[in-house]
Amino acid sequence: PLSGRAYVYGAMRVTGAADPLVPGRETIPGERPPRTRRAPRGGLAEIVFLSGVPAPHVVDAATSFVKRRHSPQEAGFVNACLRSICAELDNKDHFFDDAPEHIRLRLPEILWSRWQEHYGKDMATAIAEAMLQQADTFLRLREYPPQQPPKELKGIVSVEPPEWDPKAKIYKLDRKAHVSIAEVFSSNTKFYIQDPATLLAPSFLAPRPGEIVADLCAAPGG
Repeated sequence: PLSGRAYVYGAMRVTGAADPLVPGRETIPGERPPRTRRAPRGGLAEIVFLSGVPAPHVVDAATSFVKRRHSPQEAGFVNACLRSICAELDNKDHFFDDAPEHIRLRLPEILWSRWQEHYGKDMATAIAEAMLQQADTFLRLREYPPQQPPKELKGIVSVEPPEWDPKAKIYKLDRKAHVSIAEVFSSNTKFYIQDPATLLAPSFLAPRPGEIVADLCAAPGG
């Protein structure tokens, strides 16, 4: 199941694509306040775009929340909307066949326009499609004090260090192992959660022995 943070971030990322799925599924007549139209977003995001909780459980949770927080009438709208989506899940790969490109790529229209102008359509499309892929979780073995990686640690795999920091000991979470970050850290091995790209900044700075550097973003764990 998704963490609360992953759920909120995921819903925000796909709002532009989820919103067009609502119109036309309003089986209960009458105007809906904005709060009710916003309510299905999280549910739609999890049902259509994200993985985790089974769709019927998502529908039940969203409906119960709106009923408790707002009204039974608004809960009825949310329930009907989400159930309509669930009935078509086998065909969800074609939900956006007729949608504008910025919706298919989960981008705000103004950002899509600017990217095309700046990068050209092919490059802008490649960037947007890359952003739709789930990012890997990278871990870096702490250097101070020096740590030795365990001989066997399920759930992570070693990866080649980046060219800008060839001495870094970098690992990534193995998605196929279904191991949580908490299980990795329970090994008492001192890792940072740190994407290799963040090591670029120190390489550009190139600090020398004896220099004093204030790292205003420093924190164990990144």
